[in-house]
This record gives sequence, structure tokens and C-alpha cells, in this order.
Amino acid sequence: MVISVVTLVLVIVGLVIAMMYVRVYDGGDGICPDMTRQEIKSNIVKYAYRNNKNPKVDFDEDFLYLNDVAQWKVPYKVNGHRYVAKMTCKGWVVDNVGPYD
Repeated sequence: MVISVVTLVLVIVGLVIAMMYVRVYDGGDGICPDMTRQEIKSNIVKYAYRNNKNPKVDFDEDFLYLNDVAQWKVPYKVNGHRYVAKMTCKGWVVDNVGPYD
């Protein structure tokens, strides 16, 4: 009985620690807001090439850093169609909305 209670407490503590880690993890070493415009553009262009045949990628708006989710909001155009991507600090596109015409 004592072993099962101790095991239960350890599991609960482990879950709480894991939840706290996931909540505050910024995808890297905490320098996400310092990514250069060129790094962001490079990641979005790679994403566009994976999902389109011969894309013409254009960036005509500013990028926005979202502090609450530690992600970049990146508006861009592919072959004249407007998209908005959300990108993590590691360069992974986690959400891509569009096309908007």
C-alpha cells in the first residue's frame, strides 16, 4: 500500500513538472525574438517548396512575434495567393492559413 501511494505521488509530481516544461518551452534557447528576417524568410521558403510546385514566394508585410505562444506570425504570398504562417523558434511551421486572395 505504501509503495503504491509513493508511486502515485511520484507520477503526479512528474506530470506536473512535464506540464510546466511544455508550457514554458520556447522551442530552443530562448532567443526566438532575435531571429533575423533572413532566417525567418529562409524557413518559410523551404516550407513553400515542400508544399508547392515551383513556388514564387514574396514577403510584402512585416513579421510579428507572438510572446504568449513564442511563435512568429509570418504573412507571405505564394504564386500570388496570400498565406499566414505561424512558425516556432526552431523554424517549424505549425499553422498555415490560406490562401487568401
